[in-house]
Amino acid sequence: MGRRVRVPAVCWPTYPCLEHNGHGWTACIIALNRGDAATVRFSEAADARGLPFADVQLNLAILIPF
Repeated sequence: MGRRVRVPAVCWPTYPCLEHNGHGWTACIIALNRGDAATVRFSEAADARGLPFADVQLNLAILIPF
């Protein structure tokens, strides 16, 4: 927990990614869940209204450590 990771843009191909040359969003692991899942909180990503993206659960194998 607490580790910074990149969430690949291919997870949500219809959302424009403005971070890391469009390759993914910076996030932080805030919880480890059952199995191989983690809850991540996005560091910079926000919607059109400026609200931060919601926390999501993703498989650890998808996340790219910094």
